[in-house]
Amino acid sequence: FLESQMRIMRVLESQEEVNALYSAIRKSAMYDEPLKMYRTSEVLRGATKDIGRSHLFPRGWLENEAIWLHMEYKYLLEILRCGMPDEFHADMKDALVPFLRAESYGRNPLENSSFIVSTVYGESRKQGIGYQARLSGATAEFVSMCTHMSGLDRAFRLDAEGKLCFKLEPVLTGDFFATVPASRQVVIDGIAEEFEFPANSYACLLFGKVMVIYHNVSRGKTYGLDAVKALSYMLTTADGEEVSIDGDSVTGEHAEQIRSGAIRRIDVRLE
Repeated sequence: FLESQMRIMRVLESQEEVNALYSAIRKSAMYDEPLKMYRTSEVLRGATKDIGRSHLFPRGWLENEAIWLHMEYKYLLEILRCGMPDEFHADMKDALVPFLRAESYGRNPLENSSFIVSTVYGESRKQGIGYQARLSGATAEFVSMCTHMSGLDRAFRLDAEGKLCFKLEPVLTGDFFATVPASRQVVIDGIAEEFEFPANSYACLLFGKVMVIYHNVSRGKTYGLDAVKALSYMLTTADGEEVSIDGDSVTGEHAEQIRSGAIRRIDVRLE
């Protein structure tokens, strides 16, 4: 089962073990090569009722070797958290619903599904189609992926002196940064606000209300040996006051202001 492999991955002690498990899963029947997605399990034919209802469904449908999005998203999130950003970004372009083509997905890619019919299902015309649209566990895992990619879930820490430190370390590839300037309306605390996003920027919300904008002129990826890193921060308070801070992190009083919500906007320069 894919879920058991995901949980094993969480407790492996070395990156080599994690990489080996990932490779083994890709070579197993849990990986649907035509769809480039991950099934709930390997073949359950012959399994007893002790494993539950999964094997009662046709192969490739619902919980029997289908692409159960909540489970697949949990696995993709674990890949991201376990130090395999390149593998994650490669997998996500085929596995995440927003990247699917409506013609093969069978519905608008803005709509989530409970499961996608895998290629072991008997009717080829249904393979790759999403069924039972709903906002469920897959949505929560998707939000967690976005939060981790944006660097928001681990932004706060204590420095060597025990002071609060705010440091953003996103896990993004260059194609996540806008190619042209754009004006967008964002609802924050129930109020619609207009924001101007320049080219080569990526935006997200901290605490659901603090606008964070990464500026990446070189459009380099933000992880790995040749990664672009945060070189400076521009903090904007609710009163419009701007505070410029050089370095890869914000510490002390200004970090406290960010955590308390006194900062309205954070612009981060990546180089």
